[in-house]
Amino acid sequence: MRRLALWVLATFAFLRFLSWKRAQAAVPAVPPPVPEPVAPAEPETDPRADELRAKLEAKEEPAAEPEPEPAVPEPDERRRSVHERGRHAVEQMRDSSSGE
Repeated sequence: MRRLALWVLATFAFLRFLSWKRAQAAVPAVPPPVPEPVAPAEPETDPRADELRAKLEAKEEPAAEPEPEPAVPEPDERRRSVHERGRHAVEQMRDSSSGE
């Protein structure tokens, strides 16, 4: 029984090897040449685009000075205001829950 299994396995391996070799022979060794890239045709200019460009150029104004950023409060002041808002929110929640 072992000999039969060994012969079947060896035959299967040999046939698989032959099919692999045939597949390798069918694949060309040199890849096909890559075609040269074709330069894209120049797009036609749309007359509407020219009109829009002219409008944009006419509307352009000198850039205004940016507004200065508001002064950032000190960390202690900011912390106090955050805590006050939190306390106020907690009081509102307590008031609304006690009314139910």
